[in-house]
Amino acid sequence: MRALHKAYPDVPELSPHELRHTRATLWIAQGVDPYMVARLLGHSDLKMLTKIYDHTSAETLRNALLDTTGNASASHNKKEMLP
Repeated sequence: MRALHKAYPDVPELSPHELRHTRATLWIAQGVDPYMVARLLGHSDLKMLTKIYDHTSAETLRNALLDTTGNASASHNKKEMLP
């Protein structure tokens, strides 16, 4: 990590914990099944995952809502609908 930060000063130096947290957050934001994320992280249930790693953004909520309504055309044009 130090070598990467030295070569690319704009990249922050992250601890293993911060890297794990970031990866889990990105998986959730990308729509990976929460049960799979919990298993990959070694959690026995979803409590720890949802308590620590689930940072639901406004865009994640919009995407989930569009996906559950079955509106394929709105789902296809999500970026156009965002403020």
